[in-house]
Amino acid sequence: MGLDLKILKIMVWQNTERIVMESKKVGVVIPIFNTEASLLKQCIESVIAQTYKNLEICLINDGSTQEEVLEICKKYCRSDVRITLIHKQYNGGVSESRNAAIEWFSIGKYFYTLQNPKTRESLYAFSVKGENPYKITRIYKAKSCFKGGDVEAYSFCAPRIDYVVFLDSDDTWKQELVQECLQCAQGMDIVWFQTLPVHAIKTTSRVYKVQKEELFFGKEGVISYKEWVDTLQNVEDAIQCLSYVWRFFIDFNYLKRIQLEFVNQCFAEDHHFSMLLLYQADNIYVLPKKLVYYLVRANSETNHTNDRENVNIPHYFAPLLEVVGGDRALVRDLFKKLSFYVMKLRVQDFIRQHQNRYGIAIFTEKFLQHFRKEYQHILYLKHSLKTEFYLSLVMRVLLCLNEDYKLFRPFSRLAKALEVDSGEGQKRDIEAQFVIDMLSIMDKEVVHRNAIISDLQKNIKELEEENSELYLQSLESQEDHKATQLRVFR
Repeated sequence: MGLDLKILKIMVWQNTERIVMESKKVGVVIPIFNTEASLLKQCIESVIAQTYKNLEICLINDGSTQEEVLEICKKYCRSDVRITLIHKQYNGGVSESRNAAIEWFSIGKYFYTLQNPKTRESLYAFSVKGENPYKITRIYKAKSCFKGGDVEAYSFCAPRIDYVVFLDSDDTWKQELVQECLQCAQGMDIVWFQTLPVHAIKTTSRVYKVQKEELFFGKEGVISYKEWVDTLQNVEDAIQCLSYVWRFFIDFNYLKRIQLEFVNQCFAEDHHFSMLLLYQADNIYVLPKKLVYYLVRANSETNHTNDRENVNIPHYFAPLLEVVGGDRALVRDLFKKLSFYVMKLRVQDFIRQHQNRYGIAIFTEKFLQHFRKEYQHILYLKHSLKTEFYLSLVMRVLLCLNEDYKLFRPFSRLAKALEVDSGEGQKRDIEAQFVIDMLSIMDKEVVHRNAIISDLQKNIKELEEENSELYLQSLESQEDHKATQLRVFR
């Protein structure tokens, strides 16, 4: 009898645990921009087919210019009441799409007005009332979500979710991904799982051939952020472990508590988000299972090929494209490096606010130094521009970013920064030297630029005096006595 009672208690406990788990709602965020139709369908269907069904799927159509993309999204939205389709006015990038979804799931962020109450179609379309920073033009929801199709009798708002997970629109999930993560998620801030790269093209990039996470995924179990930081000391290229934000199953209350969002408009936004997500977590469940298929393909955001003529350029970088004579490869490189500069400024602020947090020195060494190293490569990009013009151009943009990096869209004033008169008579040597100085002496703030320039002028004058004899000799060696300017800044 005692044994039967024990078995009964176990059965009751297991059933209660199952009910509790199945009551958890998981938000799935899929940003979409001109994704190939077959890939988009495979992506959405891999989510719909999950063994765990209590999902709320948010499709973010990020201003796709291909009409087929919107129609595919509408089709799935009609057929599955768990799907909400958010349509944005223009392409703002994957960060803006994810941030828009986070706000959508944060109750009370938006109010809506029904636009087509008498429609005979199976979709209702809502518009956002009031503040609309992400330029959402329509939110679509199936009529079948509302009893009898009478939407006016029911309030329309985003459902409350317990967890959130991100997915790119050209990737797919294993059928048991959500189920596997939920079984580990109780009491966790994050469940961190692995990926399986699928190569649609050949690539020599070691990032996709050799994963640098053996130290993290050696065994399954719970770690704290302190253990994560300690392990970082033994990882040579730690940032490559943080390039995939869609490998985190995140407690949504935790995400709201730390008030973490993606840096809008930036390239490699996963780096910034992932490091701050892990570093503030008390409990991280490491799940060494490959649950998502990551497609390595040409023409993706990360651009895995060496094609430098047809690279994608964000629309907000168009002003820069005009200035450099249409050099798409240069603009793409500048976009990437300047993105790292913006993220460096953000991380620097975080470090200043958490000076006493465990492992802050390791965090600084591994991540802040990484961002610094990345954008310092801006000095060595290949281009055909005059050195003085190029460096002065970079200087103007950096000065603009130092003032604007906390803005909602840090590159929104890029065009204004490029309107500065180049001024043929100005001393480009000093401007160029200032750029290098600002890149190498990281503790200097923009407010000190006048003092920096003054010091540089003095240094350059001393260099000219020291080399005056050599300079005169170089003049005399020229048949027409044309000056050969000393490049003291390179």
